[in-house]
Formats: sequence, structure tokens, C-alpha cells
Amino acid sequence: MLVLAVLLFLTSWFDGSGGSDQPHEEFGSEARGIGWRELGDLATWSLFAVVLMVGFIHAGFLPTAVPALALAMLYAGERNWLLIASVAIAVPVLIQQVAWHAFTVQLP
Repeated sequence: MLVLAVLLFLTSWFDGSGGSDQPHEEFGSEARGIGWRELGDLATWSLFAVVLMVGFIHAGFLPTAVPALALAMLYAGERNWLLIASVAIAVPVLIQQVAWHAFTVQLP
């Protein structure tokens, strides 16, 4: 994920416009390359990815994924606490159970 974040940064930084004021031919005037908002989002999600990686290694999947998913939903703008709690708990448990059952099957 960190590699993808760096690639996103590089492609946005070098957007090929050469610093001209001409709008992008496909996206129009709203496409102006990377700005402070995009850099902030990129830094936030890159830091989030590193924290998840460290959390998965040291604390495990479930203790890391539940608060991480809740924080991601809050960051994305969701404010329904019941929905956040149910999704943040149910999705990691479901993923963990599906992975456990899928990888512990005895093969012939």
C-alpha cells in the first residue's frame, strides 16, 4: 500500500501540464495536479497503512482491524455510531472466520 501511495504522489506531482494554466484535456479545470489537501490525504493514509502493518505484527488481526475500521469510517464521514460499531466488529470477525475455515480444510 505504501508503494501505491508513493506512485499516486509521483503521478500527481508530475501531471505533465508543465505548470501551464491550461485545463486538463480530459478532466477540465478541476484537474490541477496535487495540492495540500491531496498531500494531507496521502500522508494520512500512508501513516494509517504503516500503523496497521505494525499493529497486525504486534497485536494481531482482530485487535488492530476493529479500531482501524472504525477510525476509517469516521474519517470517511460516517457518524452513525451503531453502524460504525456493527461494521467495525462484524467485518473483521467475518474475514477472520472465512480465512480460518478456508485455510484449515484438509486437502486429499
